[in-house]
Amino acid sequence: MQNEKEVVFFYNGGGTQPEDFRIIPTDGRAHDPVRSQDVLFYGDSVGKWDGDTLVIDSVGFNDLTWMDKGGYFHSDLMHVTEKLHRDGNTLTYSVTVDDPQVLLKPWNLTPRNLKLNTDPKATIHEADPCREEDQSNISVKVHH
Repeated sequence: MQNEKEVVFFYNGGGTQPEDFRIIPTDGRAHDPVRSQDVLFYGDSVGKWDGDTLVIDSVGFNDLTWMDKGGYFHSDLMHVTEKLHRDGNTLTYSVTVDDPQVLLKPWNLTPRNLKLNTDPKATIHEADPCREEDQSNISVKVHH
């Protein structure tokens, strides 16, 4: 979602936390001096337009999360720069992670290309209310 002052990202938490979101101001403000020193799961983010590319700068992360499901850890000094660029019906998303306590040099995610669904009857399906993430450790069929 976007308006003249901010962009809001909504995240599908896989049924566990469907209310996850980020509000990213795009009105030219700098990082909040308090929030940028805090330790937040999504960090303190500010965005700006560089031509037709949205650039999001985020700092102030805690060190409790992983950068991927593989367990790539980071410190609370992590600095993330995200770029979103739309060309026709293709949205390209790229990320650069800088963390001087963990990484020898900045790490770049392989850019991801997403195609816009132009079907006017398209819908977004509800997430499953429960998802089993630990199937290999379950020895019986009783879950709840």
